Amino acid sequence: VLACDMPLIDAGLLRRLAGHPVDGPVALRDTHGRVHPLAARYDQASLPTLRVALARRASLLAVLGELDATVVPVEELAEVSAFDPLLNVNSPSDLERAALLLQ
Repeated sequence: VLACDMPLIDAGLLRRLAGHPVDGPVALRDTHGRVHPLAARYDQASLPTLRVALARRASLLAVLGELDATVVPVEELAEVSAFDPLLNVNSPSDLERAALLLQ
């Protein structure tokens, strides 16, 4: 699962997340300690819990706890770079910042 507001994430990071050697769901944590449940790998066994959570409009962070997900620091899977690949772009100023990082 990948949120559409993380334009700096790359295919290599997603491949490493998909291949992470832990059974069950895995979510990424950014360099500031924030967990990103929409930068995560969920296995099929997670579907019943996710369906119930969606029906009750539970937060995905709470669901990660219910699923006993492994949280992996992004720096364990990402190439060393000058920017945070999990940077969210939700406003014009965020977009400007992301564009500057890519120059």
